[in-house]
Amino acid sequence: MANQYNTDQIKAIRPEGLRKIKKEFKNQPFLITFFRGSDNNSFLLESVLNKVARKYQDQIAFFRCTVKSAELAQLYFPDIDRLPSTVLVHNGRTRETFFGVLPQHKIEEKLKLVLEQ
Repeated sequence: MANQYNTDQIKAIRPEGLRKIKKEFKNQPFLITFFRGSDNNSFLLESVLNKVARKYQDQIAFFRCTVKSAELAQLYFPDIDRLPSTVLVHNGRTRETFFGVLPQHKIEEKLKLVLEQ
């Protein structure tokens, strides 16, 4: 039975689904985070992003993708050279890429700037 109290607003996708996401959200903003999945930074960033996603879920789509290496993510987003990495896309273009864990307010500042464009 699913946990009815799950507040996770970030949709998990597989690397092979990235092309589809980029196509489907060509005219909509989305944020995608690439995790290794088993390190403390990934867990911490996911926790912060879940809080942000709850606030912005009506304005932007949130995705997470677990990958074994940054090289796999580079096939779709060339700026990624380490994990965890987060990419903010708007109108089909990468607007912001950041690495590691940022505080919630910094992520929200980046979102606001992009959404205002």
